Amino acid sequence: MREGARTFGELLERYEREIFAYALRLTGSRPDAEDLYQDTFLAAFRAWPPPRRDNERAWLYRIATNKHMDGTRRSKRLVSMADLRLAAPDRDGVAVMDLANAARARVSDATRKVRTALR
Repeated sequence: MREGARTFGELLERYEREIFAYALRLTGSRPDAEDLYQDTFLAAFRAWPPPRRDNERAWLYRIATNKHMDGTRRSKRLVSMADLRLAAPDRDGVAVMDLANAARARVSDATRKVRTALR
């Protein structure tokens, strides 16, 4: 049985490839796996030391799994402008498309202001 990592650097060296492979299996894409891998080790670094020594591997897998589930939940909340009418029907006399058009106008206005500021 392996002895637990004494430093965060040892933990990273010992499990980086394995956690990246796991992140790749969870996400199915390299860019998403890289983000998940980075989020996992950042969370581990912030929480160092692990709650139970000699169980760092399971701890990292749990962090990666939770980060993936959090990201999945967050992405489900986003609705494309095309699907906005289905997600939020008209209420209180305000048409959803009016809200969408107002949002587009705000983004366009902000983009114009940024371009002006950068000139």
